[in-house]
Amino acid sequence: MLFKYSITTAANTPSTSKKKTVLKLLRGKITQVIVVFPPGPSGLLHLQIFRSTRQLYPINEDESIAGDNIRFVFPDEYFLIAEPYQLEAYTWNEDDTFDHTLEIYISLSRSGVFIE
Repeated sequence: MLFKYSITTAANTPSTSKKKTVLKLLRGKITQVIVVFPPGPSGLLHLQIFRSTRQLYPINEDESIAGDNIRFVFPDEYFLIAEPYQLEAYTWNEDDTFDHTLEIYISLSRSGVFIE
C-alpha cells in the first residue's frame, strides 16, 4: 500500500511554531518513506517525522530534513501494531516570502500477521 501526503507550509513559519500534520496510516509495517522537495524552497523548508514523542526521520533528535529539488528515500522496517496508526509530520518554513510544499510517500505492508 502506498500513502501520499502533500504538506504546504506558510512563509515565516518558525521552528518554534512548527506546523503539525497527522499522517493517517493502517496497521502494518512501514517499508519505505520517500520525501520529495520540489524546486524552490532552497533548503528553507524543514521536516521532522515523529511517532508520538519519538522522532523517526531523521532519527537524531532536533535535526531536520531540508532540501531543494531532491528526493530522500528511507528504506525501513517500522511496525505500526498499536493504535493510533499514524505518524506526525512537523514542518517549518524559514522563507520570508513564499509558501513551500513537500510530498511524503509511505509504503506499508499489511501481509502476514498484520492483517486483522
